[in-house]
Amino acid sequence: MPTGRAVLAVVLACLVAVAVLPGMGGAVTVALDRSTAGWGETVRFSGDGAGSGAVRILVDGLEAGRAQPTATGAYSYDYLVDRLPEGVHVVGVETGGGMAEATLEVVMTDPVLRLGAVPTEHEGEPALRCTGNLTANGRGVPGASVRLVFDRKTPADCITGPAGQFELLGVIAPGTHTVVANVSFDDGRPLRPATSAVVEATVPGGFPWLPALAVVAVLLLAGVGGFLYWRGYRHQERAEPAPLAPPPAAGSEVRGRPPEPMAPPVESAAPVPSPGSDLRATALRLAGDGGREGIEAVYRGLVRRLAEREPGGRLEGLTPRELAARFEGRPGGLAVGRVAACYEAVAYAGRPPTPVDIETVVEGYVAALTETARAGE
Repeated sequence: MPTGRAVLAVVLACLVAVAVLPGMGGAVTVALDRSTAGWGETVRFSGDGAGSGAVRILVDGLEAGRAQPTATGAYSYDYLVDRLPEGVHVVGVETGGGMAEATLEVVMTDPVLRLGAVPTEHEGEPALRCTGNLTANGRGVPGASVRLVFDRKTPADCITGPAGQFELLGVIAPGTHTVVANVSFDDGRPLRPATSAVVEATVPGGFPWLPALAVVAVLLLAGVGGFLYWRGYRHQERAEPAPLAPPPAAGSEVRGRPPEPMAPPVESAAPVPSPGSDLRATALRLAGDGGREGIEAVYRGLVRRLAEREPGGRLEGLTPRELAARFEGRPGGLAVGRVAACYEAVAYAGRPPTPVDIETVVEGYVAALTETARAGE
């Protein structure tokens, strides 16, 4: 029968074996190379006593990755802080033989938003090419929604690429414009909102043809009206009154046929309104107060009327450029193209509507429907 000393020796031998052999009950440890980190920074997990199985890296109880230990049970893992909110988080490691925990404090980071803008052209229209990048702690921030605001009122959105870069091409009227970029985060990333510096750019433009044509038309109408008035005045000035016949002598009989009875006055018929005036009245009613909604209403009304004349054409599903291309070279095609281009510039590119835009879409509405009706379309 073994003595007490023999039993004690066996127990001590077992404890030494458990402490020496990896994965056989040795306590796993974890250490972080930093206790505080911001977005885009790397935190290294390291320790030993992991045994031979994979080490699960845990952040707030969820697996964030795995590390393979060495033959001695040591391991290391680099964790990138990304979508981890601000605050203190419980991190740790877990193996088949146990687990260990530590804490990591995530702090807010101020990103840097840079913006540039240069004038260019897009399909013959003046435009601004806006480019920039979004970084934090020297690393590009991908997948962020950047909002560009033109002239402090017209917004447009774009998404950053893998390196934090972004680009947006906006059609805009000639002149000097301002652009600023803004970004904010609601996806769990510990990043504060950021705003770029205001960029000013001048977009060159050609001669303003529409206003010039309107002035020329007014001058021509005034000239024609003045010429007709002068011509009628000169005609009346040259006309001489017919000589009066001498009165008949006293007692003489006036012979000849009796005077013909005067024809009763003919009542003038009421003027019949032309189809063009009805179309113009409809277009003006659709335009309303002349804002962006009015231009869209005229465009939608034109598409609806054209779709009624072209069943099966599915015109309502076309973009403005596709609609213009569909009618190119056909009766009314130029008018359809003018309305589509004006609507695209106001609704898509965000150009503020002007009185010239309202007149363009109204006249284009009338011309397009009149010309297609004449052609039997």
